[in-house]
Amino acid sequence: EGTAAIALNSPEMFVESGKEVELDISMYNYADYSANNVTVDIFSSSENITIIDNEINIGNIIPNQKFSFKSRMYIHGTAFDMEKIEIELEIADDLGNVWNNLLILNVLGPYIDISNYFGEIFPGSSTNLILDVINYGSKAVNNYTIELSPIQDMVSIDQNSDTITELFSGENIYL
Repeated sequence: EGTAAIALNSPEMFVESGKEVELDISMYNYADYSANNVTVDIFSSSENITIIDNEINIGNIIPNQKFSFKSRMYIHGTAFDMEKIEIELEIADDLGNVWNNLLILNVLGPYIDISNYFGEIFPGSSTNLILDVINYGSKAVNNYTIELSPIQDMVSIDQNSDTITELFSGENIYL
């Protein structure tokens, strides 16, 4: 007897940072053979995602059949705009066949950058440093804290953090 041939059949997927999503993942058995007792293990090496439903039992898949399943995931608020999160799907059947598939999630969210700064730092002096912060992302930032930390003990920072209450896409703020 031959084996099934299962592969991903989902369209490009977009997710928002800071949100829980339920993905509808579509696959297809391209072979002329059934796959029985199919399971899917879902994982990612990205630190910006928590996979809530990481083990899915599919059951039996007949030849040339499309099937889909849902999996809940949380996209962390630290995921930035246009980041691509790789989701690995390991599909297995009761005969020990294993099919590995890769699903790419495109993140929609903020993308914060310090585009400029004002103030001079000289040895032995103190200054007020002003940062020009811009959101290049597709979503607004809400209640975001920026913290300055010296790399070495050569600089002392009096006020090391500030909070952005709201910064829309394409806007900038001076801190």
